Amino acid sequence: MLRWYRGDLHVHTVLSPCGALLMGPKNIVPRALAIGLNLLAITDHNASENVPGVLKAAENTNLMVVPGMEVTSQEEGHLICLFASMQLLDEFQALIYEHLTPGENAPDFFGPQYIVNENNEVLGENKRLLIFATTLKTRQIIDAVTEKGGICYPAHIERKAYSLLNQLGFIPDDLTFPALEISWNASVSKVIKQFPQAVNYPLIRSSDAHHTDEMGRGSTWFLMEKLSFEELVLAIQHRENRRIYIEKEIL
Repeated sequence: MLRWYRGDLHVHTVLSPCGALLMGPKNIVPRALAIGLNLLAITDHNASENVPGVLKAAENTNLMVVPGMEVTSQEEGHLICLFASMQLLDEFQALIYEHLTPGENAPDFFGPQYIVNENNEVLGENKRLLIFATTLKTRQIIDAVTEKGGICYPAHIERKAYSLLNQLGFIPDDLTFPALEISWNASVSKVIKQFPQAVNYPLIRSSDAHHTDEMGRGSTWFLMEKLSFEELVLAIQHRENRRIYIEKEIL
């Protein structure tokens, strides 16, 4: 039997250089449950080390945590990449680190990049330049995610910064996406006016939360049989009677 589940598929942790210090698993999971989320994706910038902590914190709860990452392509567009398991995300992480801009993070300028466990205890610090772009083109990222059975789509397409559509001006014919993400406060009508191609895609609204009080400010409803990655993909792709729904306008 199909039912609606509410999800936020774009949430950062303290590992992202722009993430608040309170964005650890011990804060994220209770907040997600308190605001009525059924599923959320952890999508730090070019990194995945804090996903295990959130997965652990969500054990024995009704919250499904999707392993993910927000990758910056060579074109400086952000892409949401979601996977069925931590193992697959780890394999993808190895590829991203191979193509990440060399250099060391400057915490005083970009912010710290803490790796934490399920209790918010600091295990270490990621010293890579996570905020910068990779050398991978969008096509290469899509192929790598698809090869691992994952799903990949552009983030916050209407923004001027780090939006693939704003960088390119349109969606090239050789790029295939199952959906497009819009920001929590974006107007669907204005997005479609800005990018007419968007009318041909399912739209996902997410929070892009960097603070706990931002979680769920943008969310999407998923019509699925159960909470599973396979069902999530079917819903995003609008297959087998599964689908997604967002409020068309934010008041």
